[in-house]
Amino acid sequence: MKPPTAPSTPQSVAASSPEDKLLRAAQLALHKLPVGMRAEFAALFEPKALAATTALLGAWAAAHATPLGWAVDVGMLLLGLVSMGALVFVALEHLERYVRLALAARDERGLDAAANELARAIAIVGVQTLVALITRRAATRVASATSAARAARYERLLAQMPGAARAPLGRRGFTTALDFMTRKFPKWSDAELSAKLRGIDFSKPVEVRTFSPHSNVRLAGYRDVLVEAHWNAAQREMSFVPRPQAPMKSSFFTDAGVPVDRLGVASGQRYFVRFRVTRPVEVLESTAAAIADTWTAGRTPSFRVSAKPGELGREIVAGGGKQYLIANPAQFLEVVPPAP
Repeated sequence: MKPPTAPSTPQSVAASSPEDKLLRAAQLALHKLPVGMRAEFAALFEPKALAATTALLGAWAAAHATPLGWAVDVGMLLLGLVSMGALVFVALEHLERYVRLALAARDERGLDAAANELARAIAIVGVQTLVALITRRAATRVASATSAARAARYERLLAQMPGAARAPLGRRGFTTALDFMTRKFPKWSDAELSAKLRGIDFSKPVEVRTFSPHSNVRLAGYRDVLVEAHWNAAQREMSFVPRPQAPMKSSFFTDAGVPVDRLGVASGQRYFVRFRVTRPVEVLESTAAAIADTWTAGRTPSFRVSAKPGELGREIVAGGGKQYLIANPAQFLEVVPPAP
């Protein structure tokens, strides 16, 4: 690691962010350490480690308004070094002064004083203790950010649901469904999640179950039949060829005997398929909600439901039937051939 470049003017130090002050002081501490510790400490400022190092220093800066917050965290780690006795508390005092002096620094002299304190602390406890703390703090910050992102996504998607999803039973079902979908279908976008969630009646229970080959379940599905257009240049005419959807293309299934008009999909030209469970599989069980079908080939547009020019329009379809969501169904199910 190259020696740090000191700020050119006192004004640049005074105007620096708290994180930058702590980082500059830590870099200045490098050449104040015993020679045997320098290489190990310098590794904290390599490109691959710098983000974690900065995350720790930023956390210390943010916690400075409540000094005991970061000090207790550091102290809990250092107190594990019981064999060092009172030296642990000496190191903790030096670390506290490093943070306090760096944040208060107005010029290079202030940063250098902070660097002296950090070097003394490291000389007592070693670089590995500091590395362990950085790893711990960085992991905590990532987990916190991830948790916040999940909470924001939860509220954003919940706001798009019917009112039943906000009642106690509905919120529990929504939470169960969203957790299952994000675990089993991690590549689904918010738009895809929203579309699937709106197909669930949250006034009814939503549960995660496990089906096995020995379960008394008879699964079925109604798969779409798409129509492909083919232009015959020689005869100058268009032909239309039906192309059935592959049985495992959809991840939604139902109980054999539930009619298609209770599953929140238009009947269109759908065909019926039976399935059997071949391996234990986790499923999301829910009740289909009434919905506007915009995807089934051959659907019948509902009265007064507008459509853009050239589009087929939406068909309002009923729900009420039991439905099961299964990820990667081909790994757990097989098609039952129709009876001769």
